[in-house]
Amino acid sequence: MASQWGLQSGPSFNGPIWSISVEVLVYIFFFTTLRCAGNKLALTVSIFLACIALRAADHGTLITDCLAFFYLGGITSFALKYFQTNPHERKLAVLAICVLIATPVLAYITNIHQHKQFAAAFLLVYIPPLLYLGAKQIRISDQLQRFVEAAGNMTYSSYLIHFPIQIIFAIYFGSAGRRIPYQNQYLLISYLGLTLVAAYLIYRFFEMPAQTYIREKFLNKNVLREAAPQLRG
Repeated sequence: MASQWGLQSGPSFNGPIWSISVEVLVYIFFFTTLRCAGNKLALTVSIFLACIALRAADHGTLITDCLAFFYLGGITSFALKYFQTNPHERKLAVLAICVLIATPVLAYITNIHQHKQFAAAFLLVYIPPLLYLGAKQIRISDQLQRFVEAAGNMTYSSYLIHFPIQIIFAIYFGSAGRRIPYQNQYLLISYLGLTLVAAYLIYRFFEMPAQTYIREKFLNKNVLREAAPQLRG
C-alpha cells in the first residue's frame, strides 16, 4: 500500500491502486487531526484551502489533491447537517440537481473542458452537490438495498484484484504465443465474472473477518454494541 508515497521507482505491478495507496496516508492524517483537534469546520476549510493553494502554486501532489477532495467531502457533510433543518432545503436540493445537469452542458458548449485545469475545477464544482444529494435519505426496497450493500461491500476488493487478473490473462496469452482477443465478448464476460467472484470471496473470507477482528480487538465493547447494526450493513 505504499506504491505512491513518493518512495517509488517506476510503476507498481498493480498500478490502479495508486489512489488507495494515497488514501491510506489521508486516512491516517484525518484520524490524527480528528483525534488531536476535533471535528471543526474551520479546520476542515483551512486544510482544504491549503491544498488548493498548493495546487494553484504548482506544488501540489497526489496526496494533497486527495486531501483536498477528502476535506471537500467533509465541508459538504457540514453543509448537509446545517441545511437539513433549513426551511428552504427542498429548493437547495433542486438547485443542486440543476448544478449537476448544467455544469457538464455549459462545459461542453463553451469548450472550457479543453483547458488543462478543467478536470480539477470541474470536480471541485461537481462533487459537493453530488455528495449532498447522495447523502440524503433515499427509500428503496429491502431487496434492492441488499443488492446495493453487496455491491458496495465488494468495491475495495474488486478494485484491488481486477488488475492482477488482467495480468494473469496477459501472461496466459503471452505464454501461449497468442494475441489477446480484446474484441471477444466471451473473454470480457469471463474477465468480469472472474473479477466479481474473486471480489466476493475476498470480501467474504478475508476482508469481513479482518474487519471483525480489528473491531473486536480495538473498539470499546459498548461502542461496538451500539454500532452493530451499521457494521452489519
